[in-house]
Amino acid sequence: EYQRLPKRIRQVIQEALAFNPDPQLGIFKTARAAYQEQINQLSSPAKNEPESIKTHRLKQLAKIQEDLKYLDIFLQGD
Repeated sequence: EYQRLPKRIRQVIQEALAFNPDPQLGIFKTARAAYQEQINQLSSPAKNEPESIKTHRLKQLAKIQEDLKYLDIFLQGD
């Protein structure tokens, strides 16, 4: 299952496990928690955020949300 994930999602899982290796959660749920944290951070704009930074932040947010959809498909089978 894990090997079928896109490479960037596997990389996030590895980073999540390095940051928070919680055997109770399992790799997919650990990665999902890491993605959710990134979404929370990117969803909160800074005060007086320049338009260029806002555009970049929203692009990152969209990419992370797309990755999360993949991960949720795998979590349904977990």
